[in-house]
Amino acid sequence: MFGPLGTIRGTGAVTPDDVGVFALHRPVGVRRGPARRLGLLAALLASLLPAAAAPAAVPLEQRGVAIDISFTEPASAELADVDAAAALGATTVRVALDWSGLEPLRRGQYATWYLDRLDALVARAAARDVRVLLTPLRTPCWAGTVANACGRPTLAREVSLKSPRDPADYGRFTAFLAGRYGTRLAGIEVWNEPNMPSFWNERDPVGSYVRLLRATYPLVKRAAPTLPVVAGALAGSDAAFLDRLYVAGMKGSYDVLSVHPYNDGRDPAQLLDARWASATFLQGLRTIRATRDARRDTTPVWLTELGWNTSAQRGLTWLDGVTPAQQADYLRRAIAMLQDPAWGIDFTSGVFVYRLRDVGTDPANPQHNYGLMAMDRTPKPALEAVGAAFRGA
Repeated sequence: MFGPLGTIRGTGAVTPDDVGVFALHRPVGVRRGPARRLGLLAALLASLLPAAAAPAAVPLEQRGVAIDISFTEPASAELADVDAAAALGATTVRVALDWSGLEPLRRGQYATWYLDRLDALVARAAARDVRVLLTPLRTPCWAGTVANACGRPTLAREVSLKSPRDPADYGRFTAFLAGRYGTRLAGIEVWNEPNMPSFWNERDPVGSYVRLLRATYPLVKRAAPTLPVVAGALAGSDAAFLDRLYVAGMKGSYDVLSVHPYNDGRDPAQLLDARWASATFLQGLRTIRATRDARRDTTPVWLTELGWNTSAQRGLTWLDGVTPAQQADYLRRAIAMLQDPAWGIDFTSGVFVYRLRDVGTDPANPQHNYGLMAMDRTPKPALEAVGAAFRGA
Protein backbone atom coordinates (compact mmCIF):
# COMPACT_ATOMS: atom_id res chain seq x y z
CA MET A 1 0.00 0.00 0.00
CA PHE A 2 1.09 3.53 -0.65
CA GLY A 3 0.18 6.73 1.21
CA PRO A 4 0.40 10.36 0.14
CA LEU A 5 4.13 10.67 0.90
CA GLY A 6 5.49 7.18 1.15
CA THR A 7 5.08 3.52 1.86
CA ILE A 8 3.32 1.86 4.72
CA ARG A 9 5.98 -0.37 6.11
CA GLY A 10 5.45 -3.44 8.22
CA THR A 11 4.75 -1.30 11.27
CA GLY A 12 2.57 1.12 9.33
CA ALA A 13 4.95 3.96 10.26
CA VAL A 14 6.10 6.44 7.63
CA THR A 15 9.03 8.81 7.92
CA PRO A 16 9.19 12.19 6.20
CA ASP A 17 12.11 10.88 4.14
CA ASP A 18 10.15 7.94 2.72
CA VAL A 19 9.16 10.00 -0.30
CA GLY A 20 12.84 10.11 -1.23
CA VAL A 21 12.99 6.34 -1.46
CA PHE A 22 11.11 6.40 -4.75
CA ALA A 23 13.42 9.02 -6.28
CA LEU A 24 16.56 7.10 -5.27
CA HIS A 25 15.41 3.63 -6.26
CA ARG A 26 16.60 2.60 -9.73
CA PRO A 27 15.01 -0.41 -11.44
CA VAL A 28 17.27 -3.47 -11.77
CA GLY A 29 18.90 -3.80 -15.17
CA VAL A 30 19.36 -0.13 -16.00
CA ARG A 31 22.91 0.46 -17.21
CA ARG A 32 25.24 2.67 -15.22
CA GLY A 33 26.83 5.03 -17.71
CA PRO A 34 27.97 8.66 -17.80
CA ALA A 35 25.00 9.72 -15.76
CA ARG A 36 26.24 7.55 -12.92
CA ARG A 37 29.75 9.08 -13.09
CA LEU A 38 28.25 12.58 -13.05
CA GLY A 39 26.15 11.60 -10.08
CA LEU A 40 29.22 10.40 -8.19
CA LEU A 41 31.04 13.65 -9.00
CA ALA A 42 28.05 15.66 -7.75
CA ALA A 43 28.00 13.63 -4.56
CA LEU A 44 31.72 14.27 -4.03
CA LEU A 45 31.29 18.01 -4.51
CA ALA A 46 28.31 18.04 -2.18
CA SER A 47 30.39 16.34 0.50
CA LEU A 48 32.82 19.25 0.44
CA LEU A 49 30.09 21.82 1.10
CA PRO A 50 28.67 22.68 4.53
CA ALA A 51 25.73 20.50 5.49
CA ALA A 52 22.36 22.11 4.79
CA ALA A 53 20.61 23.26 7.91
CA ALA A 54 17.54 21.28 8.95
CA PRO A 55 14.24 23.16 8.66
CA ALA A 56 13.61 25.25 11.74
CA ALA A 57 11.06 23.93 14.20
CA VAL A 58 7.71 25.68 13.99
CA PRO A 59 6.73 27.19 17.35
CA LEU A 60 3.42 26.28 18.96
CA GLU A 61 1.88 29.49 20.22
CA GLN A 62 -0.83 27.61 22.13
CA ARG A 63 0.21 24.63 24.24
CA GLY A 64 -2.85 23.52 26.12
CA VAL A 65 -4.63 20.77 27.97
CA ALA A 66 -8.32 20.13 28.61
CA ILE A 67 -9.73 20.43 32.12
CA ASP A 68 -13.29 20.63 33.47
CA ILE A 69 -15.51 22.27 36.00
CA SER A 70 -16.99 19.05 37.32
CA PHE A 71 -20.41 18.78 38.89
CA THR A 72 -19.19 15.84 40.99
CA GLU A 73 -16.02 17.39 42.46
CA PRO A 74 -15.43 20.45 44.65
CA ALA A 75 -14.13 23.73 43.24
CA SER A 76 -10.69 22.92 44.59
CA ALA A 77 -10.41 20.17 41.94
CA GLU A 78 -10.37 22.47 38.92
CA LEU A 79 -8.06 24.91 40.70
CA ALA A 80 -5.61 22.07 41.33
CA ASP A 81 -5.95 21.14 37.66
CA VAL A 82 -4.99 24.68 36.65
CA ASP A 83 -1.92 24.46 38.89
CA ALA A 84 -0.97 21.11 37.34
CA ALA A 85 -1.44 22.48 33.82
CA ALA A 86 0.85 25.41 34.61
CA ALA A 87 3.48 23.05 36.06
CA LEU A 88 3.22 21.02 32.86
CA GLY A 89 4.27 24.03 30.80
CA ALA A 90 0.83 24.69 29.33
CA THR A 91 0.09 28.22 28.18
CA THR A 92 -3.65 27.56 27.92
CA VAL A 93 -6.38 25.37 29.38
CA ARG A 94 -9.47 24.43 27.38
CA VAL A 95 -12.67 24.39 29.43
CA ALA A 96 -15.99 23.13 28.08
CA LEU A 97 -18.91 25.16 29.46
CA ASP A 98 -22.48 23.92 29.81
CA TRP A 99 -24.51 26.90 28.57
CA SER A 100 -27.68 25.19 29.78
CA GLY A 101 -26.19 24.98 33.27
CA LEU A 102 -24.74 28.49 33.42
CA GLU A 103 -27.80 30.32 32.03
CA PRO A 104 -30.44 27.69 32.83
CA LEU A 105 -33.87 29.32 33.01
CA ARG A 106 -33.93 32.63 31.17
CA ARG A 107 -31.74 35.01 29.22
CA GLY A 108 -29.36 36.99 31.44
CA GLN A 109 -30.00 34.99 34.62
CA TYR A 110 -26.89 33.05 35.58
CA ALA A 111 -26.37 30.23 38.04
CA THR A 112 -24.33 31.92 40.76
CA TRP A 113 -22.51 28.81 41.93
CA TYR A 114 -21.37 27.98 38.39
CA LEU A 115 -20.30 31.54 37.60
CA ASP A 116 -18.39 31.77 40.89
CA ARG A 117 -16.44 28.64 40.02
CA LEU A 118 -15.69 29.88 36.53
CA ASP A 119 -14.54 33.23 37.95
CA ALA A 120 -12.20 31.42 40.33
CA LEU A 121 -10.81 29.19 37.59
CA VAL A 122 -10.07 32.12 35.27
CA ALA A 123 -8.48 34.07 38.13
CA ARG A 124 -6.29 31.12 39.15
CA ALA A 125 -5.22 30.61 35.53
CA ALA A 126 -4.31 34.29 35.17
CA ALA A 127 -2.28 34.10 38.39
CA ARG A 128 -0.34 31.18 36.86
CA ASP A 129 0.17 33.03 33.54
CA VAL A 130 -2.20 30.61 31.80
CA ARG A 131 -5.10 31.71 29.61
CA VAL A 132 -8.43 29.96 29.17
CA LEU A 133 -10.09 28.76 25.96
CA LEU A 134 -13.83 28.53 26.69
CA THR A 135 -16.01 26.16 24.66
CA PRO A 136 -19.70 26.84 25.42
CA LEU A 137 -22.16 24.20 24.23
CA ARG A 138 -25.62 22.76 25.04
CA THR A 139 -28.61 24.99 24.43
CA PRO A 140 -30.70 25.77 27.54
CA CYS A 141 -34.35 24.78 27.60
CA TRP A 142 -35.63 28.36 27.32
CA ALA A 143 -33.57 29.05 24.16
CA GLY A 144 -34.50 25.94 22.18
CA THR A 145 -36.93 25.28 19.40
CA VAL A 146 -39.17 23.03 21.51
CA ALA A 147 -41.85 24.80 23.53
CA ASN A 148 -42.18 24.12 27.26
CA ALA A 149 -38.93 22.17 27.47
CA CYS A 150 -38.00 23.62 30.85
CA GLY A 151 -38.94 21.25 33.65
CA ARG A 152 -39.21 18.32 31.23
CA PRO A 153 -35.83 16.52 31.31
CA THR A 154 -36.31 14.48 28.13
CA LEU A 155 -37.19 17.55 26.06
CA ALA A 156 -34.47 19.60 27.71
CA ARG A 157 -31.86 17.01 26.71
CA GLU A 158 -33.20 17.01 23.15
CA VAL A 159 -33.02 20.80 23.00
CA SER A 160 -29.49 20.90 24.38
CA LEU A 161 -28.06 19.19 21.28
CA LYS A 162 -29.73 21.55 18.81
CA SER A 163 -29.18 25.09 17.65
CA PRO A 164 -30.96 27.75 19.68
CA ARG A 165 -34.18 29.14 18.21
CA ASP A 166 -32.39 32.49 17.91
CA PRO A 167 -28.65 31.97 17.30
CA ALA A 168 -28.05 35.45 18.69
CA ASP A 169 -28.90 34.08 22.15
CA TYR A 170 -25.71 32.04 21.99
CA GLY A 171 -23.91 35.10 20.65
CA ARG A 172 -25.11 37.21 23.56
CA PHE A 173 -24.02 34.53 26.05
CA THR A 174 -20.53 34.23 24.56
CA ALA A 175 -20.26 38.02 24.36
CA PHE A 176 -21.06 38.14 28.09
CA LEU A 177 -18.15 35.77 28.75
CA ALA A 178 -15.84 37.71 26.43
CA GLY A 179 -16.65 41.00 28.15
CA ARG A 180 -16.33 39.53 31.64
CA TYR A 181 -12.93 37.91 31.17
CA GLY A 182 -11.35 39.79 28.26
CA THR A 183 -7.66 39.14 27.68
CA ARG A 184 -7.53 36.45 30.37
CA LEU A 185 -9.10 34.25 27.72
CA ALA A 186 -7.23 32.68 24.81
CA GLY A 187 -10.47 32.64 22.82
CA ILE A 188 -14.10 31.58 22.59
CA GLU A 189 -14.60 28.31 20.71
CA VAL A 190 -18.03 28.14 19.10
CA TRP A 191 -19.57 24.82 20.18
CA ASN A 192 -17.92 21.42 20.02
CA GLU A 193 -17.84 18.93 17.14
CA PRO A 194 -20.81 20.10 15.07
CA ASN A 195 -20.14 17.22 12.66
CA MET A 196 -21.20 14.78 15.43
CA PRO A 197 -24.93 14.28 16.21
CA SER A 198 -23.97 13.55 19.82
CA PHE A 199 -23.13 17.25 20.14
CA TRP A 200 -25.05 18.93 17.29
CA ASN A 201 -28.11 16.93 16.30
CA GLU A 202 -29.40 19.02 13.40
CA ARG A 203 -30.99 18.11 10.07
CA ASP A 204 -28.70 20.64 8.45
CA PRO A 205 -25.62 20.65 10.69
CA VAL A 206 -23.58 22.72 8.24
CA GLY A 207 -26.11 25.49 7.64
CA SER A 208 -27.19 25.76 11.27
CA TYR A 209 -23.58 25.90 12.47
CA VAL A 210 -22.67 28.64 10.01
CA ARG A 211 -25.72 30.64 11.15
CA LEU A 212 -24.50 30.25 14.75
CA LEU A 213 -21.04 31.50 13.77
CA ARG A 214 -22.42 34.49 11.90
CA ALA A 215 -24.58 35.49 14.84
CA THR A 216 -21.81 35.01 17.39
CA TYR A 217 -18.81 36.64 15.74
CA PRO A 218 -19.90 40.29 15.68
CA LEU A 219 -21.29 40.14 19.22
CA VAL A 220 -18.06 38.73 20.66
CA LYS A 221 -16.00 41.26 18.70
CA ARG A 222 -18.12 44.09 20.03
CA ALA A 223 -17.49 42.92 23.59
CA ALA A 224 -13.78 42.09 23.17
CA PRO A 225 -12.38 43.20 19.81
CA THR A 226 -9.04 41.38 20.08
CA LEU A 227 -10.37 38.09 21.45
CA PRO A 228 -10.12 35.23 18.92
CA VAL A 229 -13.34 33.50 17.88
CA VAL A 230 -12.50 29.86 17.21
CA ALA A 231 -14.64 27.91 14.75
CA GLY A 232 -14.95 24.32 13.65
CA ALA A 233 -13.96 22.12 16.60
CA LEU A 234 -14.28 19.32 14.06
CA ALA A 235 -14.42 15.74 15.29
CA GLY A 236 -11.58 14.08 13.43
CA SER A 237 -9.85 15.57 10.41
CA ASP A 238 -13.17 15.96 8.62
CA ALA A 239 -12.09 17.79 5.47
CA ALA A 240 -15.38 17.06 3.70
CA PHE A 241 -17.43 18.74 6.45
CA LEU A 242 -14.96 21.63 6.50
CA ASP A 243 -15.39 22.18 2.77
CA ARG A 244 -19.16 22.24 3.20
CA LEU A 245 -18.72 24.93 5.86
CA TYR A 246 -16.75 27.01 3.38
CA VAL A 247 -19.44 26.58 0.74
CA ALA A 248 -22.10 27.63 3.27
CA GLY A 249 -20.27 30.90 3.93
CA MET A 250 -18.24 30.33 7.08
CA LYS A 251 -15.32 32.56 6.07
CA GLY A 252 -15.25 35.97 7.71
CA SER A 253 -16.89 34.79 10.93
CA TYR A 254 -13.90 33.39 12.83
CA ASP A 255 -10.27 34.10 13.61
CA VAL A 256 -9.01 30.56 14.24
CA LEU A 257 -10.04 27.16 12.88
CA SER A 258 -10.03 24.18 15.27
CA VAL A 259 -9.71 20.47 14.53
CA HIS A 260 -9.64 17.29 16.67
CA PRO A 261 -7.38 14.93 14.69
CA TYR A 262 -7.67 11.74 16.72
CA ASN A 263 -5.83 8.64 15.53
CA ASP A 264 -7.64 5.98 17.60
CA GLY A 265 -5.07 3.47 18.90
CA ARG A 266 -2.60 3.85 16.04
CA ASP A 267 0.90 5.27 15.77
CA PRO A 268 0.68 8.98 14.81
CA ALA A 269 2.62 8.38 11.58
CA GLN A 270 0.51 5.44 10.41
CA LEU A 271 -1.38 5.91 7.15
CA LEU A 272 -4.66 4.29 6.14
CA ASP A 273 -6.61 3.93 2.94
CA ALA A 274 -7.54 7.42 1.75
CA ARG A 275 -11.21 6.67 2.47
CA TRP A 276 -10.45 6.78 6.19
CA ALA A 277 -8.29 9.91 6.24
CA SER A 278 -10.74 11.74 8.51
CA ALA A 279 -9.96 9.20 11.24
CA THR A 280 -6.22 9.84 11.13
CA PHE A 281 -3.74 12.33 12.52
CA LEU A 282 -0.99 12.80 9.94
CA GLN A 283 -2.95 11.88 6.83
CA GLY A 284 -6.05 13.71 8.00
CA LEU A 285 -4.25 16.93 8.78
CA ARG A 286 -2.77 16.88 5.30
CA THR A 287 -6.31 16.75 3.87
CA ILE A 288 -7.32 19.65 6.13
CA ARG A 289 -4.37 21.63 4.84
CA ALA A 290 -5.23 20.88 1.22
CA THR A 291 -8.86 21.89 1.76
CA ARG A 292 -7.87 25.17 3.41
CA ASP A 293 -5.38 25.92 0.67
CA ALA A 294 -8.00 25.27 -1.99
CA ARG A 295 -10.34 27.73 -0.25
CA ARG A 296 -7.51 30.23 0.35
CA ASP A 297 -8.02 30.20 4.08
CA THR A 298 -4.99 31.59 5.92
CA THR A 299 -6.41 31.81 9.44
CA PRO A 300 -4.46 30.01 12.21
CA VAL A 301 -5.33 26.40 13.06
CA TRP A 302 -5.45 24.99 16.59
CA LEU A 303 -5.85 21.33 17.41
CA THR A 304 -8.14 21.82 20.39
CA GLU A 305 -8.27 18.09 21.14
CA LEU A 306 -5.59 15.47 20.56
CA GLY A 307 -5.00 12.31 22.54
CA TRP A 308 -4.80 8.56 23.01
CA ASN A 309 -6.67 6.65 25.72
CA THR A 310 -5.14 4.01 27.95
CA SER A 311 -8.26 1.85 28.28
CA ALA A 312 -8.24 -1.92 27.92
CA GLN A 313 -10.40 -1.74 24.79
CA ARG A 314 -8.81 -3.53 21.84
CA GLY A 315 -9.96 -4.83 18.50
CA LEU A 316 -12.73 -2.33 17.72
CA THR A 317 -10.35 -0.05 15.79
CA TRP A 318 -12.00 3.24 16.72
CA LEU A 319 -11.28 4.42 20.27
CA ASP A 320 -8.99 1.46 20.92
CA GLY A 321 -6.72 1.99 23.90
CA VAL A 322 -2.93 1.96 24.02
CA THR A 323 -0.48 1.20 26.80
CA PRO A 324 0.60 4.08 29.06
CA ALA A 325 4.07 3.92 27.47
CA GLN A 326 2.55 4.14 23.98
CA GLN A 327 0.37 7.08 25.02
CA ALA A 328 3.49 8.95 26.15
CA ASP A 329 5.42 8.08 22.99
CA TYR A 330 2.57 8.91 20.60
CA LEU A 331 1.84 12.29 22.19
CA ARG A 332 5.52 13.24 22.31
CA ARG A 333 6.01 12.33 18.66
CA ALA A 334 2.75 13.91 17.47
CA ILE A 335 3.68 17.24 19.06
CA ALA A 336 7.13 17.05 17.46
CA MET A 337 5.61 16.25 14.05
CA LEU A 338 3.46 19.37 14.23
CA GLN A 339 6.63 21.46 14.55
CA ASP A 340 8.64 19.73 11.82
CA PRO A 341 8.00 21.07 8.29
CA ALA A 342 9.14 17.74 6.83
CA TRP A 343 5.84 16.13 7.83
CA GLY A 344 3.68 18.69 6.03
CA ILE A 345 1.44 19.50 9.01
CA ASP A 346 3.32 22.51 10.38
CA PHE A 347 0.43 24.84 9.50
CA THR A 348 -0.94 24.42 13.02
CA SER A 349 -0.04 26.94 15.72
CA GLY A 350 -1.69 25.37 18.75
CA VAL A 351 -2.26 21.95 20.29
CA PHE A 352 -4.45 21.04 23.26
CA VAL A 353 -3.97 17.57 24.72
CA TYR A 354 -7.18 15.83 25.66
CA ARG A 355 -7.00 15.65 28.64
CA LEU A 356 -5.17 16.42 31.90
CA ARG A 357 -6.96 13.88 34.12
CA ASP A 358 -9.06 10.78 33.60
CA VAL A 359 -12.76 11.36 34.18
CA GLY A 360 -13.54 7.89 35.53
CA THR A 361 -12.03 4.69 36.81
CA ASP A 362 -13.49 2.03 34.49
CA PRO A 363 -10.45 0.47 32.78
CA ALA A 364 -12.59 -0.76 29.87
CA ASN A 365 -14.15 2.62 29.06
CA PRO A 366 -12.13 4.63 26.50
CA GLN A 367 -13.75 7.93 27.52
CA HIS A 368 -12.57 7.48 31.11
CA ASN A 369 -8.92 7.06 30.22
CA TYR A 370 -7.59 9.90 28.06
CA GLY A 371 -5.86 11.66 30.95
CA LEU A 372 -2.18 12.33 31.43
CA MET A 373 -3.00 11.45 35.02
CA ALA A 374 -5.43 9.03 36.59
CA MET A 375 -8.51 10.54 38.19
CA ASP A 376 -6.75 10.44 41.59
CA ARG A 377 -3.83 12.41 40.04
CA THR A 378 -1.45 9.46 39.81
CA PRO A 379 0.76 10.45 36.86
CA LYS A 380 1.03 8.37 33.71
CA PRO A 381 4.26 8.43 31.68
CA ALA A 382 2.53 10.82 29.26
CA LEU A 383 2.54 13.58 31.88
CA GLU A 384 6.33 13.84 31.80
CA ALA A 385 6.46 13.34 28.03
CA VAL A 386 3.99 16.13 27.28
CA GLY A 387 5.64 18.41 29.81
CA ALA A 388 8.99 17.97 28.07
CA ALA A 389 7.37 18.55 24.68
CA PHE A 390 5.62 21.71 25.87
CA ARG A 391 8.71 23.14 27.52
CA GLY A 392 10.73 22.48 24.38
CA ALA A 393 8.12 23.82 21.96
